[in-house]
Amino acid sequence: MGELDARTAPNFGAGLEPRKGAKIAAGASIDAKRPIHYLRMKDPHATLRDQVLERALDGAGETDEALRHAAADRKSLPPELQQLIDKIHDHAYQVTDEDLAQLQKKYDDDELFEIIVSAALGASRHRLLAGLAALENTKDKS
Repeated sequence: MGELDARTAPNFGAGLEPRKGAKIAAGASIDAKRPIHYLRMKDPHATLRDQVLERALDGAGETDEALRHAAADRKSLPPELQQLIDKIHDHAYQVTDEDLAQLQKKYDDDELFEIIVSAALGASRHRLLAGLAALENTKDKS
């Protein structure tokens, strides 16, 4: 996979509006039209984060890209994965061996790893964007 920069990085950052009054909608998807660079706030790590997310969700793997995107976006998931993905997005510390044991009947360890990493990256991305948008909104009010 080639090098990415701010112009070619995937556009993850749902719910963001043009600079003034930047907001993130509740439950927004990370699969959006603009990169995180769209915020006025300078973020020197945005490109690297976008590269990691892009490679985790779209790179080669044991699971289908659509499933990894679904786990990151927390939508359109197979029913058996919904509870685990919700738990990862809301309270990752509550995931137990029993949660995984039930899923190991259908998914092998590599597949579960990719699904869990995708969900964790999606959850962290959502929180990051919400925090940056909040800071941007505070900055606009100053």
